[in-house]
Amino acid sequence: MSAMPELAGVLSPVELERTAHHLVSLQLPTGMIPWFPGGHCDPWNHVETAMALDVAGFHAEARHAYRWLRDTQRADGSWHAYYHADGTVEDAKLDTNVCAYVATGVHHHLLITG
Repeated sequence: MSAMPELAGVLSPVELERTAHHLVSLQLPTGMIPWFPGGHCDPWNHVETAMALDVAGFHAEARHAYRWLRDTQRADGSWHAYYHADGTVEDAKLDTNVCAYVATGVHHHLLITG
């Protein structure tokens, strides 16, 4: 893990590190990061969390999060709206902007990690 970024007036480095560790603690062995323990996951917020992990220097965990997205992506390139930890779909709705946001997150990951 690298040094925490400066977020003056938002989070102290200690608060940022605690937040990142909490996010890591939520991540399941599959790579999914639910909203809270036992909660569901949606791809949009999952990408937000993976990006936060990269910013905080948790690159392996972020990569694992993106692998979960790869593994849950549908054949048509989309994702469902919400997933349970066991892999079942909570809400089968499809949202095209999620596809673009996953691409944004992957691009962010590549910019940070090379």
